[in-house]
Amino acid sequence: MQRLDHMPSLDELAAGLRAAIATGQYARAQEFSASYAQTLVEKWRALPLGDSELARSWCEAVELVAWARRTALAQRAHLAARLEALGPVLSYLRSQSCDRHTLNMNG
Repeated sequence: MQRLDHMPSLDELAAGLRAAIATGQYARAQEFSASYAQTLVEKWRALPLGDSELARSWCEAVELVAWARRTALAQRAHLAARLEALGPVLSYLRSQSCDRHTLNMNG
């Protein structure tokens, strides 16, 4: 995550997390999620008990985590299907011995 001159807001961190997950940048998503969690806890500690912002920010966090989980699982399933489709090709390639083929590098 790039350095910023100001502490990013929860909305900015959530947007960064969503963008990182949507593009498959999971290491970056992990950085955003850690920053989001830390910022959220700091916000909660600053609010008085019973403040409506506690419930609102809790619901937003739960929705963000649920979205992240669904999206990551969907991406994983999509990649698994793509790998499964490669199965016959990989089997064929494994059956071909490198010994039987020569590569002419002398153009």
